[in-house]
Amino acid sequence: MSVVVLLAIATLVGGCGGPLPEDEDETETTYGRTEEPAETADPVTEASPSVRSPEEMAEDLPEVTEETEDIPASPATVPSEPLPPLLTEVLPQVKAQTDVPILLPSTVPLPEETLYTDVTADPQGYQIDVGYTPNCRGSTACALGMFAAKRTEGDYYEVDEPFEETVQLAEGIEGYYNPMRCGASCSPPVMEWTRDGVRYRLELKGATADPDRELEIFIDMANSAIAVGSR
Repeated sequence: MSVVVLLAIATLVGGCGGPLPEDEDETETTYGRTEEPAETADPVTEASPSVRSPEEMAEDLPEVTEETEDIPASPATVPSEPLPPLLTEVLPQVKAQTDVPILLPSTVPLPEETLYTDVTADPQGYQIDVGYTPNCRGSTACALGMFAAKRTEGDYYEVDEPFEETVQLAEGIEGYYNPMRCGASCSPPVMEWTRDGVRYRLELKGATADPDRELEIFIDMANSAIAVGSR
């Protein structure tokens, strides 16, 4: 075979083929266009949110700290000023029998002796007698005093009792005072006042050894009863 023929054959073979190109990336040919294949999303890490354990989620929750605040008591739960034990003992008995508001003083200058009380009460009022003997009930020889109230338009005994002094008490209430009076016997100092149609009366012997302070002490007792209100 001549050299010319051999060259022609070599040229024909080289134009029709040759080594295929190396596959650097997978491609797809569609109607003469070359497109990159779509990336397939990882079904767990990309297509959906990460799946976390309850323990891992709990770590992201804010720390809860217990805080307490001092809550002031409501007026309804705040205790009133305590009564002297002598009056505290009989208060339930009085409350069970009367319908009038019970006003009793918080501060009472009582002697350091054994004392006894006698209670008389009904829906219209009450009377607590204090004495040095049982069942004294206001007898001059053994009585120390009394704390009383009655629904009435006048003075406690409804006899137009005269009073030596008119004084100003708490809440603009007028008080009526008599010092100790002695004749055949001695009557104790007295303070009366009216509130909401109820007449209140305080009697107490020996409240002080100083007569000049006696009125002041009775005003303090009356004011403490008015300020606390119904027991």
